[in-house]
Amino acid sequence: MPDIPSAGESGLAGLNIAGWFGFYAPKGRAGGCHRQAQRGDGGGAGRSRGDLDVAAREQQTPAGLATFQTAEMDKWWPIIKAAGIRGE
Repeated sequence: MPDIPSAGESGLAGLNIAGWFGFYAPKGRAGGCHRQAQRGDGGGAGRSRGDLDVAAREQQTPAGLATFQTAEMDKWWPIIKAAGIRGE
């Protein structure tokens, strides 16, 4: 989309918004199967795969996801609250 200015070109230098998803399953059910599926060719954890940046292996744990999720909430909650954004 060459005619649409980037956030930086629009005066919002440093703005970086990325979507993410986590894999949630009952304890003991998923094991490492999702990590194996993410890697595909047996490698790539921590590297970009097409449009996805795969988390490093040490972050692919329940504790790693919880830490990341908490950091995201801590980053975005003040902005959401200040803007008066509400779910519908």
